[in-house]
Amino acid sequence: MVIRKFEAMTDPDGAVRFARETSIPLARSSPGFLAFYSAWGDPGRTRAAVVTLFDSRENAERANERTLALIRERGGSAVPPPTRVVAGKALVAAGA
Repeated sequence: MVIRKFEAMTDPDGAVRFARETSIPLARSSPGFLAFYSAWGDPGRTRAAVVTLFDSRENAERANERTLALIRERGGSAVPPPTRVVAGKALVAAGA
C-alpha cells in the first residue's frame, strides 16, 4: 500500500486530469496492482490524498518510485511533490 498526501495544490482540474491520464494508467500497468483511490481533503480542493494498493510492499515501493518520478517530470503546478508518503504492507483489510 502507498499513501501520498498533497498540499497547496493550485490546479484541481489539472490534478484530476493527471490522475486519470498518468497516475492511474501507471498504477494499472505495475506488477501487483490491486486498486487506486483518491480524495480531496478540503472543500477548496487544495489538499488531496491518494491510496494505491498492491499485492506486496516491494511492488508498492517500485510503483511509488515510478509515480514520484512522473510527478517530478510532468506534474507541474497541478501536482506538486507529495508532502508525505507512507508505503508498506497493509496491516488490516476489509471489503464489502
